[in-house]
Amino acid sequence: MGQIEEPDSALLAYLRGLLGNGYWKDHLIEAVFVGHRQYIEWLAREGVLGEWLESREDKDVGVACWLLRGVGDKSPDFVAEILQPYAGRDDEWANRVLNCLCWSVEDDSERMFRLRLQLARKGVTRDWVHWAPLAEKHPGRAIQLIEAVVSTWSPGDPPEDGDGKSRKRGTRSRLEQWSGDDLKTLKDLAAKRPESVWDQLVPHIERLTDVDDGDAGRLGRWVDGDEFGVYEGYKGTARGIVDLVIAAGGFLAAQDGDAFLTRTERLRNSRSLTTQLILAKSYAALPSDCANEGLRWLMADPARVSLGSGYREPQWMPAARLVQALSPHCDESVLRELEDFLIHYHAPDEQRMAQYHATTWKEGYFGDYWGRAQHFLLRSVCPERRSNETAGLVGVLERKFHDYRDWRFLRSAHTTGGSVGSPLPTAKLADMSDKVWLSIICNKEIPERSARRWKQITKDRVAESALRHFSCDLANVATRFPSHQRVHAC
Repeated sequence: MGQIEEPDSALLAYLRGLLGNGYWKDHLIEAVFVGHRQYIEWLAREGVLGEWLESREDKDVGVACWLLRGVGDKSPDFVAEILQPYAGRDDEWANRVLNCLCWSVEDDSERMFRLRLQLARKGVTRDWVHWAPLAEKHPGRAIQLIEAVVSTWSPGDPPEDGDGKSRKRGTRSRLEQWSGDDLKTLKDLAAKRPESVWDQLVPHIERLTDVDDGDAGRLGRWVDGDEFGVYEGYKGTARGIVDLVIAAGGFLAAQDGDAFLTRTERLRNSRSLTTQLILAKSYAALPSDCANEGLRWLMADPARVSLGSGYREPQWMPAARLVQALSPHCDESVLRELEDFLIHYHAPDEQRMAQYHATTWKEGYFGDYWGRAQHFLLRSVCPERRSNETAGLVGVLERKFHDYRDWRFLRSAHTTGGSVGSPLPTAKLADMSDKVWLSIICNKEIPERSARRWKQITKDRVAESALRHFSCDLANVATRFPSHQRVHAC
């Protein structure tokens, strides 16, 4: 009977009678109804399916969902229509509805996909999406699904773990992390539909990262981090969508620079470091006739000089790439203004670092507090157009930092680790004067505890400026030299 495509009324009436017999009901469901849409649609017309879905018996509800799940691929519109009223109920019902939808998102009908988006905006999604066939068959849907998932995030959630829950490494769902192939597929999609990617994802990035706290750690988690709980070779969704938006922004900028500058006008003064970074990377693709506008945007706020997180590459590299891309094409007056801006740039903590290093120079620890930004930015200025002053300073800085290894320009090395202590040279602790020790102890700007701003100073040693580390240094001196006059003075 299950193979009959168009059962007649007599057969249907006979089956309707058997459904009331507990002895035959289960057998009919398994042998005749499961997987056969003609019978399940008949059950819906008869009101039987609705009765089971509304039943207080979990078994009846489970049977109804089982039957609908079996015909989701064959009759997606029918399944979506039946389940639509239940999607807005509690999470248990939302998950039941989700489990009845097509396993492969690309097989959804338009109506079923709208239902899937409704569930996604409630935070109910499958753990896995095969992005390649979805992007190929329905490119717009891939972007919509990502947007729906991100719409459920609150500020602070995505950089931690994608859904605000604490997880161990490797335990995220595939929807929350993208493989290299996934990201390539989605970046190709961003190049084909840059307007959709930009318009749908940028508002969420702005909403989630528009925090005026100067937190480089927050930026790092969005741009370089978001790796907690992510498999090797994968990227978390937060970091992935930033990559997509940057790819889309670069394409839009190169395609029509004036239109892109107009599109991004509202974002130029955003408080979001992530948004500012996206603009810096996108503006680097502006055509030559928009070079002046791109460089003037950079010079409008000194904070844009160091938009990188500084964890995987020096924090000045986004600005350096922008300068390298646009300085060959800008007006002469803008170029001279740019050189003057870069030469006279001062980092926000430069004065504090100068005061700190002034005390340590006398003790043989020669740290630097100026020139790192200029070292990367000035040499990015078009060599053929540099002024004599810029060319000379480039040479001076190259000599100054000649012996610096790459990781010394990072907030932390690519792989940090080792013993954590103060930046004071261990070998010279005993020779430090009372004045130096007291200047450290009385410095109110040094945090008492860890600020999580580590710097890898050797392969097996991490430095961090915190009073607890300086106190350990003083304790070591006191232990080694108990009668030392300077220890007693401190």
